[in-house]
Amino acid sequence: MLLMGSAAALCAGVARAMARTANARVAADVGVARSTLYNFAVGLVCSVVAWLALSSAPAADMLATAAAPPWAYIGGALGVLFVVCSNLAAPRMSSFVMTLLILVGQIAAGLVLDGLLRGHVAPLQIVGCVLLFAGLAWDVAASRRTAGAGKGHDPRTARGGSDAGISGSKMWKQA
Repeated sequence: MLLMGSAAALCAGVARAMARTANARVAADVGVARSTLYNFAVGLVCSVVAWLALSSAPAADMLATAAAPPWAYIGGALGVLFVVCSNLAAPRMSSFVMTLLILVGQIAAGLVLDGLLRGHVAPLQIVGCVLLFAGLAWDVAASRRTAGAGKGHDPRTARGGSDAGISGSKMWKQA
């Protein structure tokens, strides 16, 4: 079970990085607000198709309310927040740095949630989060020093280019 869960988590990470890059490309063409709407419209269609294909329950049960508490349905709103923030950040940094920032945010949130929901966070987990953030800061500083030596340095391209060659100015005008 651990192997299957680990493989699923790795696939989710790859899918998130690829989706973020694709979403940012759409945002560059149509703006952040419309690209977010398109992202979730396509996601809704894919979710319905997946549910119909994988569920043994009748289609009428799709709209039945679940036993989850009302606060648990905030996931969709947080997904919208993630897409909007990613689309806003993508033209300003490399995929590598953005992925690390997202990872640090996820780890910090995981620590807080474990503390609130499970009542315990191991001190070494906190140290690991701090070390990850320090490594990210070190990488960004080193990238700026190395790339800053040349003329016309653009921090968005310091690690090999911004996602999908997105032009930030076009994206912001349409947002």
